[in-house]
Amino acid sequence: MKRHSAGGLFRVSFLGLFCLLTAVACEKPAAPKKAAESVSEAALEAPKPSPRSLALLLALAQFKSDAENKSIPGPAKLIMLKQNGESFRPEIILDDESLVFHKAYCRPDDNGKGGIMTIGATKAALKYWQRGADGQLKSTTLYEGKFGGKWDRLRDIEEGDLDGDGAPEQLIATHDQGVILIGRKVSPAGKWQYEEIMRKEATFIHEVEIGDLNGDGQKEFYATPSAPNKMGSTQSGAVIRGRYLKAEKSWNLEEIAVFEGRHAKEILTYDFDGDGKDELYISLEAQLDEAGQELKPLEIRQVTMDKSGELQQKSIAMLPGRGARVLTPVHLQKDEPGLLITTMGAGIFVLSRGKGGSWQKLLVDRDSQGFEHAALAIDSDGDGRDEIFVSAEKQGTFSRYTYTGGGFEKRVLMRLNPRDIVWNITACTAEEAP
Repeated sequence: MKRHSAGGLFRVSFLGLFCLLTAVACEKPAAPKKAAESVSEAALEAPKPSPRSLALLLALAQFKSDAENKSIPGPAKLIMLKQNGESFRPEIILDDESLVFHKAYCRPDDNGKGGIMTIGATKAALKYWQRGADGQLKSTTLYEGKFGGKWDRLRDIEEGDLDGDGAPEQLIATHDQGVILIGRKVSPAGKWQYEEIMRKEATFIHEVEIGDLNGDGQKEFYATPSAPNKMGSTQSGAVIRGRYLKAEKSWNLEEIAVFEGRHAKEILTYDFDGDGKDELYISLEAQLDEAGQELKPLEIRQVTMDKSGELQQKSIAMLPGRGARVLTPVHLQKDEPGLLITTMGAGIFVLSRGKGGSWQKLLVDRDSQGFEHAALAIDSDGDGRDEIFVSAEKQGTFSRYTYTGGGFEKRVLMRLNPRDIVWNITACTAEEAP
């Protein structure tokens, strides 16, 4: 999901500048089609009481126009939306030291005071934000990396207990020297120490996930390294697994899957079948020939571990669109998890498990599109069922979808600035946010 660089003033289109700054393989989005019949626009109405009070965090890159109407990157931008019934009140956070926030998430301090972690580029800085006595949000830099390649980016971050000591570690992936970092909190005052456990020249690591595929109670991590992104052409991808070896006090890293001619950026670990072991889900981008024609479609793979410890792959869905940058669980019905997928140019889908382990495909909205097409599924009204929140750059909207049983009701919550790119969406309770 990202990439960035400071740059001069280029005489190119916004899409071209975006591709250069993000090093992402951009292609022209599909032409708009007739709106899906299952989606209806909700009429605006007065806020309703809600048993939940959430904060949504939208991590962005923003582009502005100079005096000659040329696009230039602005400061990293974060929009925090605090819930009030059906309404969300926005607050904007800017960081002049970076060009993009790749991810943000809430993390209260040891005293329960709300705070936000952010990772950025291309000052690859991990920062912690809290309110000062004046009520303003202020940051402390916990880590700043300079990796020696063309790009300095903190690309993804997750937290989980990876070494079995009962305390969560931070797992951080970077561009473009293939660095993976493990962060440990070493003082109640909020000091962290970071250990580099992997480095590979000219390598992008797009995403990291924490899970437990063998069900032994110790978490592993999974990551998606590849060569730097190519524009408009096919490239290979891979998935690696990392596991902490307690006796040796070291990390074991191994490549568990290689996909020739298929780029694997997005992954998810989750226990959909309820057997106590996570599965790994991988989004494989469409494979193209030299003329740009599709040879193989966008595919979702499932990886499980059998009783002997061997990993087994299974294709669970083929989808339209060149790529998918969001895989996340969604509960449209209570206790019935599905897999939410947003594609770059072909809409939003939910895969649900059927009898015998098969998966059914449900179209949420054909006419929602974006480069990242960031999304989140969370129960925002306390009824035990998730709503789907999606940023669609092509339509310039941040919307909520509510499942009605026969389709989806869509409500636009906010209009995006024309040149904003939302990279990631997370949520927390209002008490966990600053």
